[in-house]
Amino acid sequence: MVASYVQLIERRYKGKLDKDADEFIGYAVDGANRMRGLIDDLLTYSSVGRLGKPFELTNLESTLDIALLNLKASIIENKAVVTHDKLPVVMLMEGSLYSCFKINW
Repeated sequence: MVASYVQLIERRYKGKLDKDADEFIGYAVDGANRMRGLIDDLLTYSSVGRLGKPFELTNLESTLDIALLNLKASIIENKAVVTHDKLPVVMLMEGSLYSCFKINW
């Protein structure tokens, strides 16, 4: 519902407000869409073991990229610098970035 209303605001007012407003609306739309994805992944996680979906190798570098995107506004606001060592490849349940996993060093 949040995503739908923010997208409606974006369609209706994009270009009619100042550039900052367009940028803030864009952040809200992106955040709402990421929130929808996180909720979908949480629902998938809650059904691990019941769905019988296969696990697949996943590089955690891409998972970190998603986490950093979710934290982008806070990172910029706090002038944070995020560094990390090489991340492992893990076994994740198909279609979920946040499922239980087994580390495959």
